Amino acid sequence: LLGTILLITAVVIEMTGMQSTLNFKLTPIYLYVGPIYASSLLLAWLAVFRERWAPLAFRSALPLLDLGLVTAMATFTGGATSPFLFLYLLVIVGSAILNERPAAIAITALTMTVFGGVLLMQHFYGLPEIYTERLKKLSSTELLVSAFYNIAAFYLVGILSSYLAERARRADAEVDRRNIDLSILRGLQERIIDNVASGLLTLDEGGRVLLVNRQADRILGRTGAELWGRHISAVLPELILDPGSDGDVRYETVYAHPDGAPRTLGYSVSRIRIDVRRLGYIVVFQDLTRVKELETAVMRQAKLAAVGTMAAGLAHELRNPLGAISGSMQLLRQSDNLGDEDKELFDIALREIDRLDELVKDFLLYAKPFRNEPRVVAVAEVLEEVISGVRMDAATPAETVLENAVDANCVIMVDQGAFRQICFNLLRNAMQAGATHLRVESELVHDGVRLGFHDNGAGFAPEALARLFEPFFTTKAEGVGLGLAIVYRVMEEYRGKVEVSSQPGETRITLFFPVQAV
Repeated sequence: LLGTILLITAVVIEMTGMQSTLNFKLTPIYLYVGPIYASSLLLAWLAVFRERWAPLAFRSALPLLDLGLVTAMATFTGGATSPFLFLYLLVIVGSAILNERPAAIAITALTMTVFGGVLLMQHFYGLPEIYTERLKKLSSTELLVSAFYNIAAFYLVGILSSYLAERARRADAEVDRRNIDLSILRGLQERIIDNVASGLLTLDEGGRVLLVNRQADRILGRTGAELWGRHISAVLPELILDPGSDGDVRYETVYAHPDGAPRTLGYSVSRIRIDVRRLGYIVVFQDLTRVKELETAVMRQAKLAAVGTMAAGLAHELRNPLGAISGSMQLLRQSDNLGDEDKELFDIALREIDRLDELVKDFLLYAKPFRNEPRVVAVAEVLEEVISGVRMDAATPAETVLENAVDANCVIMVDQGAFRQICFNLLRNAMQAGATHLRVESELVHDGVRLGFHDNGAGFAPEALARLFEPFFTTKAEGVGLGLAIVYRVMEEYRGKVEVSSQPGETRITLFFPVQAV
């Protein structure tokens, strides 16, 4: 930059004819600028391609090169009267910036020595006058005064600049250390926030999302980039921004997860100061869906246990009288003294007795689902037998399609009678819901086997899904609601799971048999 300024100045002086006012020619300036550009290019090349050598070149070679160029410039432009003596100050300041304090002081001393040598040569031998005109001859006193002032200035600038440069280096080092500490603390804070077991959202006063931790991403099924800047009502529409009196009030809300399954979230809201002038909110939440499912399962189990006890006692008390009544009425039905109307009434009574007997059997099956005699069962074979029996049932419409798509190699360890019963119940329920196409398929997963029962029946209403496995709950005009309750009870014995997804015209019931049953 300095070389360019001097070059432009020299060209302007030469073009305007102002050179006659100078006591030296412009040639030294042109000779000075050339090495400046060349050395700048060389140092740039070293900084990019020879990083190992660059520090030595900048700290040692550069100040010495500048000192030599400035000394030559002063020698050929008047020595003590040269207008370029200020360049010595730039050499000193530059060396103080680039070097530690002792090296900077050493270069300052060398600068004073070299300048003193120029003045001594000017006093005793005179300077080369190849580029000078009308050079003023200084007396010994003038040379001494010039030497004193300039060398004193060099010394003071060297001391001050080295001191300030040292302070600046220490300040930079302290800033770097503080930045490192701040970076470590920020990283630690981010890791703590991301590893908190709860989801965390930070909101501004207006309810816009400012921060989302990793657990919140997982629970909400969205990334922080998707949520940042959005209003909380667009993320959790039913969330209440009320910290409560002590900030410890707990709320619950239902969240529509992107995967389509609703999630129950428990959350609390607290106030937080974002900066000096702004307040915001912290929303801490957990996914309670699994907890709610467990609560529902416990309540269902309690109901099942109570109804099971009642069913066992009631079934035993009813079955014997029903058998006696049925036998007696069959004998009476065979009498020749009965008219057609009487026989029809007897037939109705016998059908209802058979219906009661089926109900008693279901009671007994529910109370004691099966004799637990597990063995290896080929799922496809047993299912085909059940499907064949359903096809031959008079209640099965001729156009009903029953498709067995289970892998032939799929086996599970269950009681065969119980497995037949749950398959029959699921197929019968589907047909009673108006299904004309039923498909059963299998999937081997890492922790067990999944059997999927698909049908195109009417499906279940959303409010009915939560009560499907309750005994005596039914969505059909006829039936007592024990079919799915028995399925649930059998799967519970094997620590399996029953999952239901339904919409009009499509229902899928999945039975999961864990690995110990495979």
